[in-house]
Amino acid sequence: NTEGQLGNDSTTESTIPVAVDGMDGTTSRAVRVSEGYYHSCEVLDTGAVNCWGRNEYGQLGDGSNSDSNTTVSVSGIDGTTEKAVSVSAGERHSCAVLETGAVNCWGYNEYGQLGDGSNNDSTTPVAVSGIDGTTNNAVSVAGGNYHSCAVLETGAVNCWGRNTEGQLGNDSTTESTIPVAVDGMDGITKKAASISIGYSHSCAVLDTGAINCWGYNGYGQLGDGTEYDSTSPVAVSVIDGTTNKAVSVSTGVSHSCAVLDTGAANCWGWNPYGQLGNDSTTSSSTPGAVNGIDGSTNKAVSISIGTSHSCSVLDTGAVNCWGLNGDGQLGDDSITSRYTPVAVVWP
Repeated sequence: NTEGQLGNDSTTESTIPVAVDGMDGTTSRAVRVSEGYYHSCEVLDTGAVNCWGRNEYGQLGDGSNSDSNTTVSVSGIDGTTEKAVSVSAGERHSCAVLETGAVNCWGYNEYGQLGDGSNNDSTTPVAVSGIDGTTNNAVSVAGGNYHSCAVLETGAVNCWGRNTEGQLGNDSTTESTIPVAVDGMDGITKKAASISIGYSHSCAVLDTGAINCWGYNGYGQLGDGTEYDSTSPVAVSVIDGTTNKAVSVSTGVSHSCAVLDTGAANCWGWNPYGQLGNDSTTSSSTPGAVNGIDGSTNKAVSISIGTSHSCSVLDTGAVNCWGLNGDGQLGDDSITSRYTPVAVVWP
């Protein structure tokens, strides 16, 4: 919480959940939330977007470069002029899908991750070129380290920004300041249902329940049984849409996790802190079961992962987390890293 990313009007870290200032579920109600490197953003039930935390590149979208340890309104996406349906916070930039299907982004833009055809940072939202709610409509957006991706209503996937490891998925390593089509994922040959992007890799759940990933693969985070980078999508082993079907995927810096339609959680990639949840610190280039969240004893309904830790919401409403915990990010009232899921302690 050094930059106020917990949003509780302080810079004091916490090993258990604390309330975001003003977001009490009564005065203001959040329907979506996303966390970046040192900032967080939310969509309210009105369609307005708020952000808080670090803001040196304008990633809070309020027209300033001032950090904030309480929520600030994103300029223009106020629930009246423009309404958002989802938001994604990247490392130093943020993106939102508007109710029109257009995508707006703001913040750091050295590699074109705002998608407006420039490399200029912006402290307020700018329109992503081509995904304007008329020519193309987005249904979801994901912000990563220095790149962004969107799923269009056709099921096609477009990405933009840095591309040194092929994380744009267009069979090249050339960066792009405007959206480019992910190879083969055109809404006809392959249709995506959702997408998540990490530091230098991207993963999508297809409408079949299979998962495809692309980009950097030095730790096996693409899940195809290799550690070779790929500039176009490769199939994640085992989660093929037949033997096993995914309902969602989440990507961290160098690992990935998925929820299967059975409620089981699987993870793969880098694992020095136990972020794969399999009671080891051995990395894996193929999906493996998260201990205890097997679709029988416990069922997951969603999963979200950070740099070196992972968290899942169970069908009971409980939250379990595992992995690195040096700053209390597992929420179990400790700073001890965990190799298997532990319950978040609610105040």
